[in-house]
Amino acid sequence: VPTLPWWNADEQTVTLYIYLFWSLCSYLIVVGRTRYASKIDGLTWRDERLNIELQATVHRLQEEARERHAAETELRASEARYRSIFNNVVVGVFQCDPNGRFMLINSTLHRMMGYRSTDEFFADARRTDNPRNPVLALRERVIRVASRPSTSGTTLRLEQADGTPLTVILYARQLVGDDGYPGGIEGLVVNITEREAAEEKLRQQQERLAKASRIAALSEVFVAISHEVSQPLFAISNFANASLEKMEHLDQIWTMS
Repeated sequence: VPTLPWWNADEQTVTLYIYLFWSLCSYLIVVGRTRYASKIDGLTWRDERLNIELQATVHRLQEEARERHAAETELRASEARYRSIFNNVVVGVFQCDPNGRFMLINSTLHRMMGYRSTDEFFADARRTDNPRNPVLALRERVIRVASRPSTSGTTLRLEQADGTPLTVILYARQLVGDDGYPGGIEGLVVNITEREAAEEKLRQQQERLAKASRIAALSEVFVAISHEVSQPLFAISNFANASLEKMEHLDQIWTMS
């Protein structure tokens, strides 16, 4: 055992050293516990803060998810409304590339051209073996009308897929991209076959009415002429009859004499 300063000390000094030793141990224990408690409190506060931030983040994500769902629902409803308007509008709507190839059409246009579906319309658009292909004929007219500066409609006489005559008014315009180059063609096709037939029927009725009016006018003229002519003829006839009677009376007198 090494020789320590307090090894040969008296009992009072040893007791003092022991007291100081236990005081130092108690101090160290208290300081360690305090620091540990501080760390625990810091960790607890940090966990609570992280928990609050996590809850706020979850709430924000839930709000964003609800807003995104509402926006997607509104977008789908808007697309459904646009699709319904696009397909059920009473005129044909189309979009073409700069070369006039049809890229998008509505249901009205394929029904107007005599096809059962848009797929059948596009299938016939890819065929080049039919010289009377109605889709190719429409494509040629679209390119021709779109190249004009005027935006007024052009009346065309086409044929449906089964050869039925079709009269339409075509509106087409050339689109220009941001780079200044042609970006495609879009337009409308209005079916006026029934209207043209009704106008033709009305025109025929008007011609018959005009003919009847001319005949009635001629009849009135003939009546007036016959009236004007019959009056002097009637007078001449009466005068002739009176002259004949007078001559017969004179003949009788001459004979008696």
